Parts: sequence; C-alpha cells; structure tokens
Amino acid sequence: MDRLDFYKNTGHRTYNWSIRLAFVVMVSIGLRGLGEIGWGLLYSMKELFFWHSSDGHSVGSIPAVEVGIGSILDGFEFLLLAPLAFVIVVSIGNYLRALLQYDRVIEAEHQVHRVKGLIISLMISIVATDLVKRFVGQPDLKTDALVFGGTLIILFSVYFILLTGVRRMNAE
Repeated sequence: MDRLDFYKNTGHRTYNWSIRLAFVVMVSIGLRGLGEIGWGLLYSMKELFFWHSSDGHSVGSIPAVEVGIGSILDGFEFLLLAPLAFVIVVSIGNYLRALLQYDRVIEAEHQVHRVKGLIISLMISIVATDLVKRFVGQPDLKTDALVFGGTLIILFSVYFILLTGVRRMNAE
C-alpha cells in the first residue's frame, strides 16, 4: 500500500466517524437549546402567574421574567450554533475527499465557500441575539457592548457581502 492509498483509507474512515460524532454534537446542542427555551418559558410563566402581592394586586416589575427571557435567548443561541459543527465537518470532509480522489474539486471548493457564508450569517445572528440578551431588563444602556457588538455585526456583514460577491464572480 502506498502513501496515497493510506491517506485515502485513513481519510475515509476519519470522515465516516467524524460525521457521526458531529451529528451527535449537533443533536446534543440542539436539545440543550430546546431545553433552555423550555426552561425559560416555564420559569417566566410560573413567575408571571404567581407574581402578586398579598392583597392580589401586582406590584413593581417582574425580574424573574427577565431571567426567563435570558434563558430563552440562550436557548436560541444554542439552536443557532447546533448545525455549525456538522456543516463544517461535512464540507471539510467532502473537500478533503475530493482532493484525495482528484474528483470534483471545484464543486467541493464551492461548497466550502457556501459554508463560509453560512457560518458568517449564523455568527451575525448569534452576536445580535447576545446583544438583545445583554439589554433585556437593563436600566442603563451599556454603550461598550453596543459598539463592539455593532462593529462585529458590520464586520461580519462586510465579509458576507465580499464572500458572496467573490463567489459570484468565480461562478461566471
């Protein structure tokens, strides 16, 4: 067996196991996200229903609902992160397989570029969700988090536009 066959066999076995592992990680993170969302909804509803003074009138604000909303936003972040590992492993594995077999390399490169666009758009969503979570229930506006988060969103958006433009130019 020569070195190329060794790399092909090792790459094929590694790819098969990494797909399975990435799928398990994706499902685990997704379930964690759904659990956080469920916990946040349950916590918010419980506090909302039992939030009354001794004479039956509600008073003040509901800090527990803010905690519940934070948990819901955490769960949403987990749901956004869940497919990342699987998509990255599959696209890199397909690219490496195409390189080892000298087959459909251009198609595999396009898939990697599409995955880069997906990663960038998911990162924009995650940063936006984190910004919303930071400002829920905060009496004062923290400008440093807003500036840094906004800068990240603008930077990721520029990367996404450039990546999409370059991919379209290469397709022509």
